[in-house]
Amino acid sequence: MKPIVLAAASAAFLATTGLVGLTYAQQTPPSPAPAGDPVQPTGEFEVTATLTGTAEVPPNTSPATGQLTGKFLPTDRILQWSVTYEGLSGPATAAHFHGPASEAENAPPVVPVEGDLASPIEGEATLTEEQATALLAGDWYFNVHTAANPGGEIRGQVDVDEEVQEEEPAAPAEPAPAPAPAPAP
Repeated sequence: MKPIVLAAASAAFLATTGLVGLTYAQQTPPSPAPAGDPVQPTGEFEVTATLTGTAEVPPNTSPATGQLTGKFLPTDRILQWSVTYEGLSGPATAAHFHGPASEAENAPPVVPVEGDLASPIEGEATLTEEQATALLAGDWYFNVHTAANPGGEIRGQVDVDEEVQEEEPAAPAEPAPAPAPAPAP
């Protein structure tokens, strides 16, 4: 008779029930990713930010407001965005993603926005692995600069949320077969 190979937990259960003569093999958990290999998220992420003068560091009194919306595709590290704003003290002179920085810190630009800066500002960039990691960690902000506020007139910390993908409804379960009648005694 060949021995039956079971997982360690199953073998322990059988041993406590008095069954003998069984052998088991311990399952080896999968090895973790080698150190230094970043774990790449899958799916699509929504990026948003609300831009205000009070979010600048230091804050300013600009009545201007803005909104950044977009998405991040981690498989290809593509960031797409659209920024709308109103009420600036003058034309936008520059706009950038900055980081890494918390809401209370300033940081250098990491993704400059080129071309027309009139609202809406739309664009796309392919990020480096380091940039993608900082973006997903919430360590980026978006800043719109003007001549009156060269350090930035409105700013907002970029929030990144995984989008919920709509799932197909599950197929109805097949009914279980009726139990077989018990044999007559």
